[in-house]
Amino acid sequence: MQDPDEVCGSARIVNSRGMHARPSHSIARLALAFPGDVEVSCEGRRANAKSILELMTLSAGPGSVLEFKARGKAAGDVIRSLVGLVEAGFQESD
Repeated sequence: MQDPDEVCGSARIVNSRGMHARPSHSIARLALAFPGDVEVSCEGRRANAKSILELMTLSAGPGSVLEFKARGKAAGDVIRSLVGLVEAGFQESD
């Protein structure tokens, strides 16, 4: 049985450079504003979304799919924000 305060979502990386330091910082900044737990996974690797260093170890390139899981109150809000961030190419202009 799934926790009612657990929400999942996914998004494909569309920016041309993938998950480098700036996108990792953007994800961590959003996750740190959320009081609950946020996890990101990509191709079998997992990372705490609140850790820039862990996010960078995902080595997620363009076209990779990031899967998000958040637990806690307002988990849906943080997942929607993270998915939107990735789908918008991390606000980067190539």
